[in-house]
Amino acid sequence: MANVQAVLGKSSLAYLMPVPLAATHQAGSVGLLSAVFHVFLSLRRPGAGVRA
Repeated sequence: MANVQAVLGKSSLAYLMPVPLAATHQAGSVGLLSAVFHVFLSLRRPGAGVRA
């Protein structure tokens, strides 16, 4: 997914920012960020940040 983001970003710059391509790049960034947060939260130990 990160590779797709890189290609979309470079394509947006190469073609002088066409709106549909730039919008796809932004939507992909939201999806990528959400996926990264999901992975980090699923790998976190339960109660790791809680002190007794």
